[in-house]
Amino acid sequence: MTNVSVSLDDKTIAGLDEIARRYGCSMEQCIAEAIAEYVAGCQDEYRTDFNAVSAMERSFFLSAGE
Repeated sequence: MTNVSVSLDDKTIAGLDEIARRYGCSMEQCIAEAIAEYVAGCQDEYRTDFNAVSAMERSFFLSAGE
């Protein structure tokens, strides 16, 4: 595992602290989970965009051949 340093404002830290206490975990766990979900969402969005472009390109080339 790699450590990463991030600067957060006081309001965000207070919110993370509250969430961590509510769910019984550390702020580090909350941050790691949030980042993992963000990365997965971005990857899904990229795949969706890539597939949409590919489908659009396929339909263009198929219609151009008619």
